[in-house]
Amino acid sequence: MTTAGSLDGVRVLCVDNYLAGNYGAMLLALHGADVVKVETPSGEAMRRSRPLVPAGDDQTWSHFALRMMRGKRSISLDLDGSKDDRSAFEELVGLADVFWTNLRPRSARRRRVDAQTLTALNPRLVYVSVTGFGLPENGEGEFSDVPAFDILVQGLAGMLDRNADEYGRPAYNGLPIADQVTSTYAAFGALVGLRQRDSTGVGCVVDVPMFDSMVALNEKAISMFGMQGAVPPPRLSATTAPFGLYRAADGWVCIAVGSDGVWRRFCQVVGPLIGLPELERDESYLVGTDRVRRRDELGDLVERFTLPRTAKEVVDLLLANEVPAGLPLEVDRLLETDQVKQRGIVRSLDLAHGPAIPVVMSPVTVGGAPQRVDLPPVLDADHDQVLNDWRECQRSR
Repeated sequence: MTTAGSLDGVRVLCVDNYLAGNYGAMLLALHGADVVKVETPSGEAMRRSRPLVPAGDDQTWSHFALRMMRGKRSISLDLDGSKDDRSAFEELVGLADVFWTNLRPRSARRRRVDAQTLTALNPRLVYVSVTGFGLPENGEGEFSDVPAFDILVQGLAGMLDRNADEYGRPAYNGLPIADQVTSTYAAFGALVGLRQRDSTGVGCVVDVPMFDSMVALNEKAISMFGMQGAVPPPRLSATTAPFGLYRAADGWVCIAVGSDGVWRRFCQVVGPLIGLPELERDESYLVGTDRVRRRDELGDLVERFTLPRTAKEVVDLLLANEVPAGLPLEVDRLLETDQVKQRGIVRSLDLAHGPAIPVVMSPVTVGGAPQRVDLPPVLDADHDQVLNDWRECQRSR
């Protein structure tokens, strides 16, 4: 496989599974890295995850493989039971720039793919570990033995409470934020590690826990709690209002008054329309944190403006007066927008005889370099080619 992009020439060896393991490595592949996925002889379990998508000639792909294994190569090795496979694996470790895994620390040690073992084989290796709660040598807490599933980690890090409903019940929005954000941080960590390796000549261990990643994502609520001594209200900005979803005549509209200056512009256009031409000078609303404290009455005031109008009318009027506003779009409408089509963030993956599948690309564009749109690899399809290519690359360096 020919790679192209900013990471051309970077060799990444993966022993990974599930979303947190696959997503960040795929991002590296989309930007040109040669990402080789080491699988067991039966293949990663997520290859069989339903729904399955027909691809013609009695072939099917799992939705997961189509989404998360694109741009990679596959080699099947029995690391625990075959001396020849273990020897091939250790040869690849010696040729790799990055080793990427999301195995739990105990599993990594048991399978001899832990940092101590692999960096002894290749002192220049950047070892990237994606775990639920981090490598023990960097600190352990009371959550270390909790199973690291996305919703559980979001809950422990306070993210579900940020989305609590009006009865105070924590809520999950259905998106695997902990898995994907952590894996994205890990891709960033891999690049930081490579930069350090290039400066020092010595590899390093990159430790990226899901829990720490979600705490980092929850930083505003944490900081505001420390500054104000109170937990910020869920589903709302802690520093400004109106900043959320409001009812219109035909649906919902998102309004983002992000500063006191924007509030003044909001008042100038909305005040006269709701019979409050002096709204801009009402001192009780001048400061964002005061508006947050009066959010209920402010919400009623905003909906005096939005309810008689369609969502599009509200958005058009506010945008014309430099007040940020927009429509909350579900995926069917999202995919029809020119913004998605022109940016190329969603591309079409064409199967031989099946439907064209929309797949999401990396949101990062570097120097206009194109990203590959590939089918995922068939299990072990690249076994001999990977070994030959990596040996040849090493000889040419």
